[in-house]
Amino acid sequence: MKKLKNNMFLSKFWYVVIICTSLCIYTQLNLARIAKADTYVTPDITQVAYSPDGNRIAAATSWGGIQMYDTHTYKKRLYFRVTLKWDKKSNIVVFSPDGKMLASGGTNPEEVQLWNPMTGEKITTFEGHTERITSVAFSPDGRTLASGSYDKSILLWDIHTGKHIKILTGHKEKVTSIAFSPDGRTLASGSFDKIIMLWDVQTGELRKTLKGHTDLVYAVTFSPNGKTIASSGYQKILLWDAHTGQHQYTFSGYIGSVKSIVYSPDGKILAGAGHQEIKLWDVTKTDLGKSSTNRTKIKVGISSIAFSPDSQFLVGTGGIGDSIMLWDLRAMKYKFSFSGTQIYGNRSIKVSPDSKRIMRTGRGEYNRSDVIRFWQIPTEPTQLQIHTILPLKTVETRVSEAHKELVKSTMFSPDGKTVVSISNNEIALWNAEKGKHITTLKDPSAQFYSLAFSPDSRTLATGDGWNNNQVRLWDTHTGELKTTLKGHNTWIDILAYSPDGKFLVSGSRNGKMRVWNPKTGEHKVTLKAHTKRVHNIVFSPNGKLFASTSQDNTIILYIVFSPNGKLFASTSQDNTIILWDMQSTLQKGQPKAVFKGHIDQINQLMFSPNSGTLVSGSSDNTIRLWDTKTGQNKATLQGHTSSIDFLDFSPNGQMLVSGSRDNTVRLWNMKTGTIHTILNKNREAYSQIVISPHGRSLVTQEDRETFHVWNLKTGTLRYTIKEKHVDFDAFAFIHGGSTLLSMDWSDTLHVWDAENGMFITKIKTTDNFR
Repeated sequence: MKKLKNNMFLSKFWYVVIICTSLCIYTQLNLARIAKADTYVTPDITQVAYSPDGNRIAAATSWGGIQMYDTHTYKKRLYFRVTLKWDKKSNIVVFSPDGKMLASGGTNPEEVQLWNPMTGEKITTFEGHTERITSVAFSPDGRTLASGSYDKSILLWDIHTGKHIKILTGHKEKVTSIAFSPDGRTLASGSFDKIIMLWDVQTGELRKTLKGHTDLVYAVTFSPNGKTIASSGYQKILLWDAHTGQHQYTFSGYIGSVKSIVYSPDGKILAGAGHQEIKLWDVTKTDLGKSSTNRTKIKVGISSIAFSPDSQFLVGTGGIGDSIMLWDLRAMKYKFSFSGTQIYGNRSIKVSPDSKRIMRTGRGEYNRSDVIRFWQIPTEPTQLQIHTILPLKTVETRVSEAHKELVKSTMFSPDGKTVVSISNNEIALWNAEKGKHITTLKDPSAQFYSLAFSPDSRTLATGDGWNNNQVRLWDTHTGELKTTLKGHNTWIDILAYSPDGKFLVSGSRNGKMRVWNPKTGEHKVTLKAHTKRVHNIVFSPNGKLFASTSQDNTIILYIVFSPNGKLFASTSQDNTIILWDMQSTLQKGQPKAVFKGHIDQINQLMFSPNSGTLVSGSSDNTIRLWDTKTGQNKATLQGHTSSIDFLDFSPNGQMLVSGSRDNTVRLWNMKTGTIHTILNKNREAYSQIVISPHGRSLVTQEDRETFHVWNLKTGTLRYTIKEKHVDFDAFAFIHGGSTLLSMDWSDTLHVWDAENGMFITKIKTTDNFR
């Protein structure tokens, strides 16, 4: 393994600023064959928890996932989805006392799920609440789990049998927080009704009611010795005698609500996170009334905090984003922040279809602005001075020059001459060759949810939501509206042109797909295979087939055209895939075949280059190969131990590359349907997998500082590149695959000889601004 070194630069850790996006819009003709999820979508981290041994940090995300970090390296090592339902979320994560289980709960699943924190496998699910779960707690002996909910109740569960033990009712409003006493005999609960209740865990009887808050109670917790209860509300924290229930002291001075409070394991510090600050209070004094000054004050918006088991570190998260902040309590100072790769897609370098330009949507100056940058690619590898030709924004603002709102996504036209950038109700067209703004397509009443370029790049199709529910066709040279296609009665989430441009397929949130003649605006046929939201459409390369998918029993995830354009396919989370023949679809509106076999959500769907095979990857950890002529399941590829999040073919179609949430990348022989080799056994979660245009090389990422380049034909490692203090997050091949580009979080381009891994040059985004 060859380690290559080059000049390093120090990257500063601070707040992770959110850039883009809520739309997943994919480029069909990316010559570098970058992963489909090329937009940058970031979930918010809502709660953090240390494992009892201090070796891991678990973070719950707002979009239904748990991220696991190694506290020795602060690198993400595992990600798993809490729920498979698209509209469900999770915002609670708690370790069991022995660290062998992890409990999650949240906003929309009215259930608590138990997980193996080492593998991400679900152990069991507790169902019983009727509204949002707000708090989950393990008893100190690990035998009982308690959950509090907006349904005003607290449920106690037997961990081993999964049975419901008791229901505690008494609060008149929503339960916001619960906590076990260290001896496990008492459970404290806080509520919107402004009171704290103390319950006998064994009998379920109410022992005491603590009154003193003038606003809702956000959080409750016991001191490690069990003698004191702390509760937080608006602008203050109250301390109570756990035995008598008497109010002891009030810590005040916060701005806004104190939503998270926690004692250090050694019992010396009480930390409270307010709207704009964390205050650490010394609770070792015998007379708090005379010495109530806080030990330190950290001005930053935090919603969840947790101490390390040794009381030496404090982690917190809040605001928007997937960053976790770490403070060293020995030095009483902020140390750094860390984060993982986002769950719904990675930032990527986009190479234009003509391989003449690179585009990147990323952070601007001081990491505080949304920026769309273009680079011209030299036609020869020896011309190494790449010039930045267009910074759309370099001031400290989160909007680009052409938009009043955040940029959601960007994409090249098929000919590489035009770039489109999208915000909520406007789309900007750019001349990618000159870096000039052409025009902006505006409609105050519209919300653009989908778009697609025609194969000749002359027309841009947009799908609308909210009020109009229309497909509109725009002239990409003039920005003029060419025609409006009406017929959908709900949001249009996906659009796809057939490879020959003769047909346009639109998919809507009610599951209906419509086929149009984009030249005449004629509606050809309505397909009713699904009943709700259409997410994606993909044609076969010959344009005769296409496929579609749905996220649950009613929601379409994909519509995929085969390379020959004669087929397209669709699928939903009812775990079926529908294959459509374009010719018969127009005549009869009936599918060619229905594929069944997956037992969980289908995440990936694509045709082989010759259109003879449709490949699907699922959350059931399997990959299935379907014969598009016979409709039969040709093979089921098994070996991954978690959901499939990446599939792509080598250019000749002989090899299939798969990536999974089990952090492995596997290479499969398409002729035999067997695994060829495991390329990477410790892949950075959700990192890019990139195949070179000539099909000889493949890039995988080990961690933020390390990536590997593999021989795609043999599955052997060609070389490894490791750069300390450099957070790589995107890769692309240029010059037909002979040059490799890597981009870091400072938007600096690193240029490498792709054949041998030798460093060529580094281009900072601040260089050569026009």
